[in-house]
Amino acid sequence: MNMSPRRWTLACLLSCAILAVMLLPAGSSDDPQDDYWWRPPLRIREDKLQIRYSLVWWHSRLLMRAYKAAEDAERANRVFGSHHETSGNPIVWFGPDIPQGVRTRVGMLIEKERAPRGEWAGNGAVGIMVVSDTATRMAGVQLPQLYDRERSLTTVVLPPSPANGNHCVTVVRLRHRVFVPPADWDTHRPPLDGCAFTDAFGAPGAPIGDWLTSARYSYARRLSYAAPDTNLKRSYHWFDEGDDQSKRCRGGIDSACVAAVRAGWWSDGWNNTRKDLSVATPAESEETFRDIGDFEETFVEALARDLGSARFQRLWRSPKPLADAYFDETGTPLAIWIRARQLYYHGPYHIGPMQPPASAFLTILTIVALAVITFRFAPRPYKI
Repeated sequence: MNMSPRRWTLACLLSCAILAVMLLPAGSSDDPQDDYWWRPPLRIREDKLQIRYSLVWWHSRLLMRAYKAAEDAERANRVFGSHHETSGNPIVWFGPDIPQGVRTRVGMLIEKERAPRGEWAGNGAVGIMVVSDTATRMAGVQLPQLYDRERSLTTVVLPPSPANGNHCVTVVRLRHRVFVPPADWDTHRPPLDGCAFTDAFGAPGAPIGDWLTSARYSYARRLSYAAPDTNLKRSYHWFDEGDDQSKRCRGGIDSACVAAVRAGWWSDGWNNTRKDLSVATPAESEETFRDIGDFEETFVEALARDLGSARFQRLWRSPKPLADAYFDETGTPLAIWIRARQLYYHGPYHIGPMQPPASAFLTILTIVALAVITFRFAPRPYKI
């Protein structure tokens, strides 16, 4: 069969298109509406209204949380400001509307969290404020359920400051379900939160304290010596490939490993998804409802577990930055430990171009198929 130039041109173009599909990386979009090729004019107007509504909702949510943070700071300064750097048992303050039964149960949760640490408890100044967060209206406007009122217990951390007596303060917010029998307690957030490290090891050294504050305690949200739950890690992180610093770290770049635990996108917390510069990011940690299992939230906890209590306490109180303090205790760079933890959470990563095995196999198969088709239908020379 003799193929005409037109057929050869069409075959070449088709081959190039197939190879392009095989070699181009898969695209992704956070907005599923971007996948539509065409939308009627009415749909375009609806989309613009939806975007405007989401921005207004987000701005309102930031204002609500900024208001809560300012209220938390004012209350903490008033409650703990006169108790300057006292150690021992945490100072627990309850809002006047917290019933006795709820106070007893919160006290039991605090003791349950501190008991496994034994003699390490009570080494630093810690304050706990237990408040109710059951508002349904603000300025006469009904608040939607999206303001997280359905949760029963959340915590945030206020960093030490001269105004609050240099206490690490945990704010425990109790939601509606705590006060409606039978009380449904969601205790994924331990009541000491990141202040458990101050309770166990004392006040951190200045560089580490500055790092915790700048990162809004995102890397220290729980202290437990129990072995990590690997099943929880798999269920929550199988889809997460990590950010750019994590990928570079797992690819072998040490500086990226150290940069992965600096105050970055996470330190901006809930104001990072959609920047709203009209609302300042508060100093207190992010109010989150996730189960504790992320790389960030358990980072310092893993350090304490791997180093042991005595060595970690020296690192925690060191006058040097975290990386230098870790090297003093172990003689190895902190980047190596961070890379191992990143690999545990996200798996290996190759820096540079590399096709997935399935794509490479399909590409080779396509080339072979095209070669077979070419030899099959190419014109044969005539014998004389």
